[in-house]
Amino acid sequence: MKVAINYEDGMVFQHFGETRNFAFYVVENGKVLSEEIKNTNGLSHTDLIGFLKDNGAQVLICGNLGGHAIELLEENNIEIFAGNEGKTSSIVELYAEGKLKKLDLSTYDHNCGCNCHK
Repeated sequence: MKVAINYEDGMVFQHFGETRNFAFYVVENGKVLSEEIKNTNGLSHTDLIGFLKDNGAQVLICGNLGGHAIELLEENNIEIFAGNEGKTSSIVELYAEGKLKKLDLSTYDHNCGCNCHK
């Protein structure tokens, strides 16, 4: 499984649409096998979805994101684990252990801004 996390200085970056770097992890059988940091070269939030797809991401772990980004991620079959903060290395370990909560797409407000989806 390829997991992407909004990344800044080793921490989960909190605003999806302004992400400049992603940490990509390969996670299998409850273990983190590899990490790679990639720069987005200033892509817009809409183009970030394509960036994630092009890099094979199946899961996004992030801080905050808005309804439009959620819809685009959902359309591209990328699972969302929102509302996270802290060191990316610690957060991906929690994901590998099955301890992160997936965003419940059936209850989110499509008209909500970034701060509603924590």
